[in-house]
Amino acid sequence: MKYDDFSDQPEHERAELIALMLATIDRLAPPHSIYRKVFEKLPVHSDGSYFAGLHKTLHGTLSALKADYQNGNLRSVGKLIRGNCSPTPTADFL
Repeated sequence: MKYDDFSDQPEHERAELIALMLATIDRLAPPHSIYRKVFEKLPVHSDGSYFAGLHKTLHGTLSALKADYQNGNLRSVGKLIRGNCSPTPTADFL
């Protein structure tokens, strides 16, 4: 790869990369998260194609999503509550 915008790569490979990144965000981004909002608001041209710098936006979004998962920042509220409770019901009252 000569250019970081993938312009030197065959169109089908660029399309595959974009599709893989979009599918990963769609699969892993929690509902109502900023990652989901970025995914849902990606600008699309009238012919159905995405803008030229899309791969940079997707790469940044995936990197941040990965970091949040690795740092435990995307746990559900239920998991956070269970994590702060003791295993026995009466131990929290003592």
